[in-house]
Amino acid sequence: MLDLATWSWEPVVAKGGPSARSGHRMAVVRDRLLVFGGFFDNLREVKYYNDLHMFDLKLYKWTKITPQPGALAPSSDPDPDPDATPEP
Repeated sequence: MLDLATWSWEPVVAKGGPSARSGHRMAVVRDRLLVFGGFFDNLREVKYYNDLHMFDLKLYKWTKITPQPGALAPSSDPDPDPDATPEP
């Protein structure tokens, strides 16, 4: 967490958050931080995430948001159609 008075970073200790990743999307809505998707690449395998996590900025608590059964969910895969022709 960035302390705006001192411009120094402090670690946030909160269990249950998302795993380490890159390429994710984040948004702040009131007092909550939302983290969606992303990927993990260790040069042996790449894993794409399609999950949503919420961090409460007042309580310092993570919650995994799970869609209801049958609900449509977005994809975090940057190329969902492997047969698509890339643009020049």
